[in-house]
Order: sequence, then C-alpha cells, then structure tokens
Amino acid sequence: MIEQRAKVLKVEGNNIWVDTSPQSACGSCNQRKQCSANTFENTFISERKPLQLPNTLSAQTGDWIVLGVNENALFQSVALIYLLPVVLMVTSAVIGNTLGFNDVGVIFTALIGLGIGGLISYIFLAPRLSVLTPTPLRLSNQL
Repeated sequence: MIEQRAKVLKVEGNNIWVDTSPQSACGSCNQRKQCSANTFENTFISERKPLQLPNTLSAQTGDWIVLGVNENALFQSVALIYLLPVVLMVTSAVIGNTLGFNDVGVIFTALIGLGIGGLISYIFLAPRLSVLTPTPLRLSNQL
C-alpha cells in the first residue's frame, strides 16, 4: 500500500475534502524571496486540488489522515497505460517493415499500433479506475 498524509480541509456530510500538498520548508525561511528553490517550486509545481473522499474515519476539519493506494493496482495500471501501446507500436512497425512498406508506411503502421494500444488500455483501465482512488486508512496520529 502506498501511503500519503493529507489534511482534512472540510467535512461535508459523509464526505471529506483533503489536501495532499507537500509542506515546504520555504514557508519558514527568511531568504524566501531570494531563494532559487522557491522560484523553481512556484514556477514548475502546479497547485493541487483537494480530493473528495468518503469519511470512513469520522475525521474532523483540521485532522491529518493517511491515504492509501493499492500499489499492485497502480503498477499494473501504469504498465497497461505505457507499455501496451509502445509494445503494439513497435510490433506494428516490425510487421509493416516485414511486409515491405516504405518508411512512411512503417511509420503509419506504428502509429496505428500505438492508437490501438491506447484504445485497448483505455477499455481495460476505465472499469478499474475506482481501484486507484485513494482510500482513508487511519488518522495520522494513529501510526
């Protein structure tokens, strides 16, 4: 299980809104305005949006909780999303080359293989997306 601490921003009925943004040390540093690390963080790291999750822990606003994602499901999904399209692209290119297509034909068959791989990934991954949603595991002080 991959775990991440999150702060409960608000409680809405049976749901909680949590923020998983990492806490930076820059907030307490006196050199914040001149620091290149702060400039890098503000330039390249986009602001995260709060997640809405079921409140299975009876958490209150301001509580810290631990969220978990099943690592096997995550790694299988990543393999499906990235590897399958690339494998089908290379296989299609090899088939196109074996059939005697010119370079443009091989590129075209490779792109068709990439598209088919992406479509197959989407079809098989769409029903599994709920497995990748973080689940509240415990209150953070219950480590």
